[in-house]
Amino acid sequence: KKEKEIDEQTSLLAERVSKRSARSFKKDPNLGRTIGWVSVAFITFFNVSGGPWGSEMVVSSMGPFYGLLGITVFALCLGVPMILVTSELSSMFPDDGGYSIWVSEAFGEFWGFQLSYWSWVAGTMDNCLYPVITFRLAEALLFPGVVGFWSSWLCKSVLAVAFSIPNFFLIDELGKGLAVVFVVVIFPFIILSVNGFLHGDFRRILEVRDVSSGSEGAYKSWVNLINVLYWNVSGFDCISTCSGEIKNPGFSILMGLFTCLVMIYLSYIIPLAATTAVDKPPWQGWHEGTFSVIAREQMGSWLASILLFAGLIGNMGMHVAELFEDTWQLCGMAQCGLAPSIFGYKDPKYKTPTLAIAFSLTIMVVMVALPFEKLLMIDNFFSVASGLLEYSSFLKLRYSDPLALRPYRVPMGFTGCAAMLSVAMSLTCVVLFSSLFSTLFHFLVNTCAVAFGLLLYVLHKYSNGTLWKEWEEKKAKKVAEEKRVQDRKKYDKIVAIAEAQNSGKILPIQSKITARTNVKVKKGAKERNVLKKSKHRRRKGATPTNLGKSGSNSDGDSIRSGSPAPPNMPDGPNP
Repeated sequence: KKEKEIDEQTSLLAERVSKRSARSFKKDPNLGRTIGWVSVAFITFFNVSGGPWGSEMVVSSMGPFYGLLGITVFALCLGVPMILVTSELSSMFPDDGGYSIWVSEAFGEFWGFQLSYWSWVAGTMDNCLYPVITFRLAEALLFPGVVGFWSSWLCKSVLAVAFSIPNFFLIDELGKGLAVVFVVVIFPFIILSVNGFLHGDFRRILEVRDVSSGSEGAYKSWVNLINVLYWNVSGFDCISTCSGEIKNPGFSILMGLFTCLVMIYLSYIIPLAATTAVDKPPWQGWHEGTFSVIAREQMGSWLASILLFAGLIGNMGMHVAELFEDTWQLCGMAQCGLAPSIFGYKDPKYKTPTLAIAFSLTIMVVMVALPFEKLLMIDNFFSVASGLLEYSSFLKLRYSDPLALRPYRVPMGFTGCAAMLSVAMSLTCVVLFSSLFSTLFHFLVNTCAVAFGLLLYVLHKYSNGTLWKEWEEKKAKKVAEEKRVQDRKKYDKIVAIAEAQNSGKILPIQSKITARTNVKVKKGAKERNVLKKSKHRRRKGATPTNLGKSGSNSDGDSIRSGSPAPPNMPDGPNP
């Protein structure tokens, strides 16, 4: 009876989800899935954090007290709710596509399209941050205040191109080795933390920045703090885009994401507290990339060099992981007709979405000219908008379909979930408005980007989803024609072989095989003839002693001199 109820629930759910998602419920839930909870933890770590890079402004914006307290508040009020939402909805829709499927099923195609577009924009802006952070690390350590605007833009563009090169040639193996990269990234911060705990004064973590000089300065400091905090703890939903490859999603995603949250929290709170306790250089002057200077002032140039190398490896790893996710999302949108079909092109040798990568890289090369704070505001605006849609889709599905099959379910009813998410949604709304109205530049850029997404959807609906499919149809016709030619060649080859066999001819490619086969056939025929004659003699009363070296047997069969006598056959029928 219980199995029947589950089957009924699965059938009801299958009517509303995509065909691919429906198949995921009907087959073995672990069939073809290779990612466990440990891999989920490390993959998410490098998509969300990748280390304390860029967290220096958490301390310098409003002081170490508010910064360290803010990390705890954001981890609990934003990180935990997003982990619970991602775990439940990924187990409800255990298929690749993640949050795009959630929102489409809850609110329809329009909001699913907008979420996919916003997520891609946020990911592309996020990719711009890693070359900027790496450049600032090197600049602060090697040539502070010397590089001009155009020189710095050229250096950051070169870093963006260099970081993106692996994505052109790699599709597999990207998730392997993340534990080794994690150790390389965290190692210099462990040394800094030990030094801080041994020689630091932890009364300094209670200090706050003096912003009494003006309300404008205080507002800007709070805006910077809120946006940096959100950027450092957001992105746990990224693992949902590959939930179709995760074994036992209901357990693995929940366990992996909570493990990741602990890793991220400790990688922020311990190094920031320890380096603030030593306070060399003073925390009031920290900005993104200052960790290399902190390592040099507190431990020496040797640790600064190690940290610079770790920063290069860590930021490159985060860039590769983020670009991999974003370009495959753009490729998937193209294959579904939600984006120009040209972005669906894949390299015939490496099977990577080459044109989608090239398009994203072109945007990155232009946008890295902006400073870290402006890129962060654009990234956070679209990331927060996506998060609000995901929270809303969770509540909508809980309310409209409470009995749907969910291998993992948040242990609260609809009212409890709404209360939990109200805190997270209120906090994200603060980030949304602060990033939208922080400056006139951000307001214009964000609103124009949102309007462009609306225009794309109007064009998509006006063409009934076929506006971008002309190139894809031509490509499909070309592939079908090539397949038809190959099939014709195979058919002609089979016909030629059959005709050669019927005519007794031996084709050159079959000469060796045919020769071996003929030898075996002749040998087998000879043995069968000998046994047949022996059986015939036994029936006539002939024995091996009646046979001479030459002459004939009792049947008059001619026997050549020196021929071996056939073996005695057993009485009765031939076995």
